[in-house]
Amino acid sequence: MITVDILDNNFLSKNNTINDLNSDKQRRIGILGGSFDPVHLGHIRIARISLEKISLDRVFFVPAAIPPHKQHVELSDQRHRLKMLQLALANEPAFCVSDVELRRQGVSYTIDTIYYFKKKYHLPPERLFLIIGADNLVHFHQWKAPQKILQNCQLLVYRRPEVDLSMVDDHLKNQLQFIDAPLIDISASDIREKIASGQDISQLAPPEIIPYIFRHHLYH
Repeated sequence: MITVDILDNNFLSKNNTINDLNSDKQRRIGILGGSFDPVHLGHIRIARISLEKISLDRVFFVPAAIPPHKQHVELSDQRHRLKMLQLALANEPAFCVSDVELRRQGVSYTIDTIYYFKKKYHLPPERLFLIIGADNLVHFHQWKAPQKILQNCQLLVYRRPEVDLSMVDDHLKNQLQFIDAPLIDISASDIREKIASGQDISQLAPPEIIPYIFRHHLYH
C-alpha cells in the first residue's frame, strides 16, 4: 500500500519519502482529508497547487472512516476508497496516502489527525498545513476543537464556486491563508451521479481509477 504506515517496498524504493521526512527537520507537510468517494482530479489539482505555492515537501491524502458531517451517509467500502487513492497517486512522488483515520475507526475528527502528524513527524505548527475547501470553511466553527486546530497547524483554504464567505468571521479569515488557484468545480457526488446515469467521467476522475470503478461496479 502507498500509505504512511503500510508501505510496499516498491513505493519506498521509488520515492524514498518516509525516511526523508523523518530525518529532515525543515520538512513542510500538507494534509488533505475527505471521503474520497471517489478521489477526483480536483483533489489532485489542489494538492499540486498547494505543493507549489506553499513549498510543501509532501501532501498526505487522508481518507476518513466516518466524516463528522456525513455520519448518516453511506460511503463506499473504505478498502475501495483507499485503493482508488493508491491507484490515482501511484505516480505522484510528492503525494502519500495515510490510512490513520481508517485504522482509528469511528468518527474521524481532524484535530486527532493533526495531533497524529504533529507527533509522528515532530512538526511545529508553522510546518504543518491543513488544506480544506471554502465549503468546509463556512462550517469550520462547528468542527471539533477548531481553535486547537488553528493553534497546531496552518490553515490553507481553496475557493469553491458558489460558496459565499461573507458570513465567515473576520477573525478566522485573519488566521488562514487562501490558496491562489483557479476555482475548482468538481465534486465526488457529480462523478457518482454521472456513473449511475452512464455519462462520461474522463474529465473528472483520474484515469487510473476508472477501470477499477467499473470492475467493482461502484456507484452504479
